[in-house]
Amino acid sequence: MGELLKTEELAQRLQVKPDTIRRWVRRGLLPVMRISPKVFRFDLIEVLATLRDRGMELGGPRRDI
Repeated sequence: MGELLKTEELAQRLQVKPDTIRRWVRRGLLPVMRISPKVFRFDLIEVLATLRDRGMELGGPRRDI
C-alpha cells in the first residue's frame, strides 16, 4: 500500500481541483477507501496506476475524464 491522501492532497498532486476528484469518485473512475460517507482516502500508487491505465497524462494541463 502506498501513501494515503485526502481528497485535497490528491487533487494537489494531480494538479486538478478537489471537485474533479470528487466527480471521478462518483463516476467510479478512481480507487478509493471510504472511511465514512463523506471521508475518503486514496492510495497514491493505486490512483496513479489507474490513471496510467486509462491513458491520463499527469502533470500537464488540467483534464477531465
